[in-house]
Amino acid sequence: MELYFFRHAQGQHVMNPPESLQMTDPYLTEVGVWQAEKLIIIT
Repeated sequence: MELYFFRHAQGQHVMNPPESLQMTDPYLTEVGVWQAEKLIIIT
């Protein structure tokens, strides 16, 4: 059995809490896009 652990990248909903935590479909920030592109899967 293999387990994969992922941490989500930075989204818009964490940029201005607590109001931004109510966003229903936040996009990734520029930093979040960069983080997602740098994801490395080690098998």
